[in-house]
Amino acid sequence: MPLLLHNWRDIMQHWQAALDFADSEALPSLLDLLQKLAHDLRTTLSPLYPSLLHTLLSYLPRPLPASVLTSLLATLASLFRYLLIPSIHLDLLHQTWFSFHAALPKCNHEVQRAAAEVWASVLRRLRTKARDRVLALMAAELDGVEDASAWILIFACKSVSQTLHTTSPSIIVPIFDHYLSSATPPSTSSNPEGPALQPPQTNAYCSHTSLCRSGTVLADRRLSW
Repeated sequence: MPLLLHNWRDIMQHWQAALDFADSEALPSLLDLLQKLAHDLRTTLSPLYPSLLHTLLSYLPRPLPASVLTSLLATLASLFRYLLIPSIHLDLLHQTWFSFHAALPKCNHEVQRAAAEVWASVLRRLRTKARDRVLALMAAELDGVEDASAWILIFACKSVSQTLHTTSPSIIVPIFDHYLSSATPPSTSSNPEGPALQPPQTNAYCSHTSLCRSGTVLADRRLSW
């Protein structure tokens, strides 16, 4: 372990160089190695976190074999668990979500759904303040990731026993709070000829409605998969 700590930068440079020339057969082994390095080094790897995140997310939209995609998602989960969640910097959390948000629309629906499960695990592990901030970001930036965001909520609220997870209220409430603060209240009119015309709903309003409907389903009944 002391040798690993002393030489971690050189090790990561060699890892990156090997990844640049790796084919689909070598990728799982290299990704598995990164998982183990993240587990052992933890926040020691924090200076490389942005570049590692960018590298891993660049593979997400590619047509990968199922085994490679599974390794990639597991590596992302390890990166979030050992580097992102222990960090107290909300800016790093924001940057991560924006990068994740940018990558998701480039992926097909099946990959989006699988990636949503990874981000859902992040939501569960975050402290309340950080979780509320991320949920507000998700609700404010839904363009292109409406379905993926709904899946994130579903996976975050799903428990092993097929019922709502104990963290569900703390996940759903900030979404509704953001929705209610963004909704346009219905206008009233004393015009005897009829009600005033309502302004058209914006894309953001419709997206909030779609996301919150998913939350309503989760809050009103047990989940069945």
